[in-house]
Amino acid sequence: MDRKPSPDISIVIPVYNEAENIPDLYREISDTLNDAIISYEIIFVDDGSRDNSLEIIKALSIQDLRVRYTTFSRNFGHRQHST
Repeated sequence: MDRKPSPDISIVIPVYNEAENIPDLYREISDTLNDAIISYEIIFVDDGSRDNSLEIIKALSIQDLRVRYTTFSRNFGHRQHST
């Protein structure tokens, strides 16, 4: 079995309706860690967003294999968000 080595750092980011902020956050993290010469992954956890957060994250994961994601079927945050 051919396994990829684990990254030095895993950054886990909870997301709930953050479509406007995800690209800038990704860029800032990537710029900082690329200069650090370490291996890393960025894991976005979409907590049932109703905007296009998940689509943005999926696009990032296609362009950068260090970006991973998981998504919840609905919001499970510590506070329930009302509609």
